[in-house]
Amino acid sequence: MARLARRMDKFGAETVWQEFSPLAIKENAVALGQGFPDWPSPDFVKDAMKRSQDEDQNQYCRSAGHPPLVKAIAKRWVVV
Repeated sequence: MARLARRMDKFGAETVWQEFSPLAIKENAVALGQGFPDWPSPDFVKDAMKRSQDEDQNQYCRSAGHPPLVKAIAKRWVVV
């Protein structure tokens, strides 16, 4: 039983979200990691979600993000 208790000690530590959420606010960034936006989803997003479910596209994307989305964001925000 003591072995389990020691393993549980780390759960009192800060989480990645406790660090990233304030940082996103400080840098005026859109934090998409937690999935709790503070605005209603636009209809085109809801429609895309419905289409992806109908097509059984229900897996998480790679941790670095969905490649077309990553490229679109990079084009928008990278200053050359």
